[in-house]
Amino acid sequence: MIDNAYAQSVVVVRPGRPEVEADIAALRSPYPCGPEPLRRLQPHMATLPRHEVARALGAGLAEPVVGDLVVWRGFYDPVRGLDADRPEDRGGFVL
Repeated sequence: MIDNAYAQSVVVVRPGRPEVEADIAALRSPYPCGPEPLRRLQPHMATLPRHEVARALGAGLAEPVVGDLVVWRGFYDPVRGLDADRPEDRGGFVL
């Protein structure tokens, strides 16, 4: 177990998972959504040391969602996981 004083949860959005973005939007909504979005996001979460999350937030690699929960917008390697040293190419995204 990792002590919450030193770790923070991060939601990792992998390509082809629009339901993850929908759950993040539900959590950011001003209307109550209940615990269901958080439960659905659990398989998409990673835990990082708080200082790394703070660094990622400052660098624009993560965005706050609600409470201590953040969404990772940086690079994700399917084998190695989150990589703050290799920023993702934002040109490939359609907004």
